[in-house]
Amino acid sequence: MDKGDDKKDDTISLINPNNTHYQVDFTGAQFNTFEEFTAFLLATFEKNNIKVYGKKDNIILGEELGKGAFGVVFKATMDKEVLAIKFMDKINHDDNPKETITTILNELKSITAVNHERIPKFYGVYQSDEMLGLMFSFINGVTLNIYLEKNKLSNLDKCNLAIQLVEIIICLHEKRVIHRDIKPKNTMVTPEGHVILIDFGISRINDKTVNNTSGLKGSPAYSPPEAFIDTSEDENREFQVTTKFDVWSLGCVILEMFSGKKPWVEKFKDSNRIILALSKKAKFGNFGVPLPKGFETDFPEVIEVLKHCIVGNVKERSTSKELLVLLKELQAKYTK
Repeated sequence: MDKGDDKKDDTISLINPNNTHYQVDFTGAQFNTFEEFTAFLLATFEKNNIKVYGKKDNIILGEELGKGAFGVVFKATMDKEVLAIKFMDKINHDDNPKETITTILNELKSITAVNHERIPKFYGVYQSDEMLGLMFSFINGVTLNIYLEKNKLSNLDKCNLAIQLVEIIICLHEKRVIHRDIKPKNTMVTPEGHVILIDFGISRINDKTVNNTSGLKGSPAYSPPEAFIDTSEDENREFQVTTKFDVWSLGCVILEMFSGKKPWVEKFKDSNRIILALSKKAKFGNFGVPLPKGFETDFPEVIEVLKHCIVGNVKERSTSKELLVLLKELQAKYTK
């Protein structure tokens, strides 16, 4: 990081639902080694009252669960608690340390802002030697896409799963948390059929105005047009990240749940072409995404729900609460 940063205000504020500002001061910070970066990150955790655990806390690592954004995720135990620890072994202090630190804290602030049984509980940070890991409650289940593949579900079953997911999102939105990456791979289903929403890495706690597409992350196949605005004409164009962002994503997940096909897969397989179509606000019939062949004939009742979700005009898009009402009506039709 340049020493020139000392001359300007280099503090980033993270905002929680109670409007408390958590300061992350990068003034004069230099990360010449990974050890220096880790030390700064630990100090930031402590300043934000995030508990740091170590070997003395009797944490025992178990099997590898998979790969996370920053590294490997392991199953672990701490006394009688079963945990999932997301190790940050892929962090490179030469990349963008500000973005990395704010991304980590963003997830933690968002996930702790919402007290919901269907969201993983955050315990703290695990420090072992030169490794750091984020500690969450372990979710016994599979991702929604795998659950759909392995189980033959009725339309009512699918509707019930969608309702569970929307109920979680409503709780987030009431706390002004916007997930921004709702998709089947970020949705877990337990053996009992309970839906759990995971991965709050790019969530936001308050509506932010974002200039052009710089630094935006997410999954194009489940993202709305406002996530990929066309900046070729005016680099200063802006858009508002609002709760309606999640409603579009929910519509895409519902589309996939009933059709068994990922959005866009029959049209484009390349993410760049999806982003281009979204940035140009292309329309496919009455929708912002192309529907799978035969979908309108096979699921006419679901079409009525999607008309309120996958809508390019944000003002015409339903809120998460309005979407729940539509799904409850659909549930009643399938119950008859």
